[in-house]
Amino acid sequence: SGTVACAMEAVIKGAPGIAVSASFFEEEDADAAAVRRRAGEVACAIAQYVLHNPLPEYTLLNVNVPAADFAGVRLTRMGRRHYDASEVEQRRDPYGRPY
Repeated sequence: SGTVACAMEAVIKGAPGIAVSASFFEEEDADAAAVRRRAGEVACAIAQYVLHNPLPEYTLLNVNVPAADFAGVRLTRMGRRHYDASEVEQRRDPYGRPY
């Protein structure tokens, strides 16, 4: 996701990487404003914690805040992935520039 990609860029630059996303399974049934507010509160709480308890170097947190009420937090480790340059497809943008 773009959110995680931004957090990865932060880690590459030497800053803590924290990605917070609000999860909707059926957005029409969820109070979107309430879920986004809750995600903001969770993000602020994590940022405050990290300010006082620095993350280990090269650590990225990917936080998903559900639309449903939740009674706690679960932590897990993200999988590791090795990217091989041969797996990257060269393309051109609409102006013909390679990327």
